[in-house]
Amino acid sequence: MSGKANGEKVLRDIIAHIPEIAQNLKLEQIKIKNKELTSVCPFHNEYNQKPSFHINLTNGKAYCDKCYYEGNIIDTYSKIEGLSIKGALLDLIIMLKRKEKR
Repeated sequence: MSGKANGEKVLRDIIAHIPEIAQNLKLEQIKIKNKELTSVCPFHNEYNQKPSFHINLTNGKAYCDKCYYEGNIIDTYSKIEGLSIKGALLDLIIMLKRKEKR
């Protein structure tokens, strides 16, 4: 398998596990509807407000209606955990490998 094909498989695996990743990140008020996960935005204060943070479960794109954050699931994980993109990707790969072994 080529490097590009392997990278695409890893990305597909990460996208397939967005709900579990969101729980690990302790996102609040998670709801899934119409191939989209919504939650309270982890990047600004949304106390007692309607959740405005969205992650597309098909392509992994993330955005917030209120603070205008835009990224993908890897960027989001990186920012919340305080990691580089490479560090976030390695964390997510390790998380998926552990899940496979169960």
